[in-house]
Amino acid sequence: MEITEDHHEDDPTTALYQAAVAGSVPSFKKLIKKYPLILNKVSLTHFSDTPLHTSALLGHLEFTKALLNHNSRLAQGRDSLRRPPLLLASAEGHKETVQALLKVYPDACLFRDQDGRIPLHYAAMRGHTEVLAELMREKPESVSLRVLDRGDTVFHLCVIYNQIECLKLLVEEVGDNGDFLNARAGSDGGMTILESAVMLRQIQTIKYLLLLPVVRAEAIAGNEKVMKVLENIPRDFVSLEIQQVLMHAGIMRDQRTENEKQPPLPDNKTKKHGKKGRKSEKIVKDKSSATGGNWVEEKRGMLMVVGTMISTMTFQAAINPPGGFWQEFNTNTTIRGISYCSETNPCFAGTAVSSYIHSDIFRKFQTFNTVCFLFSLSITLLLISGFPLRKRVLVWLLLIVMCLTLTFLTLTFYQGVKLVQPSHVGTSITISYFGSYLLLFWLPLLALVALYHTARFLIWLVKKLVRIICLKPKRSRNNMSNAPQPTVRSPEVSSCV
Repeated sequence: MEITEDHHEDDPTTALYQAAVAGSVPSFKKLIKKYPLILNKVSLTHFSDTPLHTSALLGHLEFTKALLNHNSRLAQGRDSLRRPPLLLASAEGHKETVQALLKVYPDACLFRDQDGRIPLHYAAMRGHTEVLAELMREKPESVSLRVLDRGDTVFHLCVIYNQIECLKLLVEEVGDNGDFLNARAGSDGGMTILESAVMLRQIQTIKYLLLLPVVRAEAIAGNEKVMKVLENIPRDFVSLEIQQVLMHAGIMRDQRTENEKQPPLPDNKTKKHGKKGRKSEKIVKDKSSATGGNWVEEKRGMLMVVGTMISTMTFQAAINPPGGFWQEFNTNTTIRGISYCSETNPCFAGTAVSSYIHSDIFRKFQTFNTVCFLFSLSITLLLISGFPLRKRVLVWLLLIVMCLTLTFLTLTFYQGVKLVQPSHVGTSITISYFGSYLLLFWLPLLALVALYHTARFLIWLVKKLVRIICLKPKRSRNNMSNAPQPTVRSPEVSSCV
């Protein structure tokens, strides 16, 4: 495109920059013909960058070639942020412009800007794989250059900016080189790229990195660092999936499996302690398997998500009930001969329509929904309170509250169906069948689960009380036997087995 009008007869430098923005090669040739030294005087102007910076940034290939043909030293120039034209073209992904600049001055691949980054870094950050390949082909040593101050490698930048395709291209370039793939950011022992991917919760990147033998071997050897990063990320479905990936790769081990693999006590130690050792072993087994506390502790994040989801559902149902709201003040609404809105009983704007038409059902719906909302908040409170979920009392309480929450959620759904079911489409038959299925299947199932866990809790409580009652006479007899005065032992009236 040629700039036909020249409004800067007295300022040819401004006209040159305008031609660079437009990418107009004819305008540039006219300026060069009229002012042969105009490119040499660019450094004397107040502009912070050169016309080549502008042309490279916008990807004007022909204009860039014309500038380089007349003055190739422009490729070495830097703007006020110490950026060469090659860096701008690389950041924008202009492959052909990058190739033209590399032919003239390939050493610009190693130029750093004021942030300590080189063109390769920006190409990786922006996901320009073709430009990345060109830069690596021209200067392979640029892959080893780190970002100044931060110490990030180009692999870290790919993970930080979630550019997995660029990461794969770099891995193909360096091969199975642990010095690159397991390098830590910074000089103070920062994170590896796998630890960064875990921290940023990039599941696809984690799966790809664990396919590399050198990364996987290093992660298994130093799994405590990966586990420390995993502990500091939020507990949700993503973190649970990351946990499963690490377990499948052998970096993280299932705690339940580890408990099963623990060796028994040595024979000499068992003989030494006798019944006491067998009793303690039985207590440990009872705590780890019978209580179910370990399972609840491991599923704390998932239970938190379920409780939050139910709270959100019930909250939305409370402020957006079925049937919607009256849009305006209404005093004249009659349905099937029944007047719901009148002068004496007006329907106010913003109130629920169902509260006037189906007042009884609406009242039950809001009651069940409110109770379900409070129980779901109770679940969240128990989980965030910090109480250890290995205690049988807390586990029982959490399960009972969860059963009550699901019960009232089901009842809320039942009343909601009654609100939206039209009365002329077999309402009585449909709802009666639905209510029968609800009462005969779902509610007894929840009751059975609650009774089962309540029975286990009561049996445990009774055993604990019996154990405490039996230990008191035994301790008193031991104290009497250790006393210096001789005593006459009376026959035992009862014994605890």
